[in-house]
Amino acid sequence: MRHIFIINPKAGKSDDTEKLTAQIKKVFENRDEPYAIEVPTSRENTTKIAANYARSNEKVVLYACGGDGTLNDVLNGCMNQENVILSHVPIGSGNDFIKFFGKNAKKDFLDLEQLINGNIVDVDVLSINDHYSINIANIGLDAMVAFNANKFKRLPFVTGKSPIRFPWLIPFSLPQSIL
Repeated sequence: MRHIFIINPKAGKSDDTEKLTAQIKKVFENRDEPYAIEVPTSRENTTKIAANYARSNEKVVLYACGGDGTLNDVLNGCMNQENVILSHVPIGSGNDFIKFFGKNAKKDFLDLEQLINGNIVDVDVLSINDHYSINIANIGLDAMVAFNANKFKRLPFVTGKSPIRFPWLIPFSLPQSIL
C-alpha cells in the first residue's frame, strides 16, 4: 500500500510543511512501504491530486494534512474509489471531525507512526448534489464564520481553542455507497 501525504501549506497559523515533511521522512526511513508528499497550490489542486491517486487503482492511503477543509477537499477527490483509505493529520484551524474519536485525539492523530499503523473504521458521508461532506455542511451564519476564520487565524494575539482546535483520527475506509 502506498501512503500519500497531501499537505496544505495554508492550514493553521503557520506553514508546517517542512516540519511535517521531516517527520514523514523519519517515519518511513525504516519502513518498506512507498510514500509520496504532495503540496497543493489551491483547494481545486488538492481535490485533483487526491482524484489522480484514487483513479490510479493502486491501493493508497491518502492523508489529508490540514484542517476540515483539507479533509473535505481530499474526500471529494477520492469518494467512491475502492482502492482508497482516507486519513487525517490535523494541522489546520478547524479539525472538528477528529473530535468524534476522543478527548485526547490531537496527540493520537499527530503521532504519525500510530496513525499509519491504526485501525480502519467506516464513517458516514453526506452527499449534497455532486459534493460530499464528512462531518458537517453549513449555510448561512455558520458558513460565513468558517469562511472568514481564515482572515483572522494568522493575526497576532488571536489564540486559544475558540477558532482553532486540534483533535484525533485513525485511518478509515470510505463506504461503498451512501445510504
